[in-house]
Amino acid sequence: MCEYTYIKINNIKDKTSNPSNGLKKVIEESVIRIQSTFIPKANPDFEHLFDSVHYWIIEYNNEKKAALREIGFNKSDQPIIAMPDERNHGYWTDNNLTIDDYKSLGSLKIEKQEFEKNWLAFKK
Repeated sequence: MCEYTYIKINNIKDKTSNPSNGLKKVIEESVIRIQSTFIPKANPDFEHLFDSVHYWIIEYNNEKKAALREIGFNKSDQPIIAMPDERNHGYWTDNNLTIDDYKSLGSLKIEKQEFEKNWLAFKK
């Protein structure tokens, strides 16, 4: 098993249809509640951009069972958020979701190179 998994996930707030099963609905609602409680305090530089994020790409550490880094993209595929950093905890990195939780939310695997390219471009 590789140490990291890289995934893409659509913004949960963008979903217009109801989840197909009860567990998925519970997870989505829990994530939104948790994020709504902590995000304003945890991400002062990016809070105002969260509603503009169309999808996220996430670096997930399989050994630590945690998201480590994340990048949010707008509908034009432009990265508008990259966290965590000195002042911002993160949108996905500030929770305890497992890789199976992300799968249940419809995540797709991406290549490490895609993540790294966007991370370095945003951080310049």
